[in-house]
Amino acid sequence: MFRSLQSRLPADAANAPDTWDRFAAALTHDTGVDPMTITPDSPLLDEGSSWRGLGNLSRMMGVLLIASAAIIVLLVLALR
Repeated sequence: MFRSLQSRLPADAANAPDTWDRFAAALTHDTGVDPMTITPDSPLLDEGSSWRGLGNLSRMMGVLLIASAAIIVLLVLALR
């Protein structure tokens, strides 16, 4: 998801040092996962990690909705 976001952002925003940190914070905001424990290569869902509690469909849809909102917010901020 992060690489997809980067491909849509202007180069200066995509390569900004804080872009990943802001994305990770937005993505993990409602999940209880520490944003410092994930990297751009971390799987969105992983049976061996704290994401495993998201097995039910409604919670996964909530995470996808939050991630989509985070992408939109970052795009709006980058395009200002």
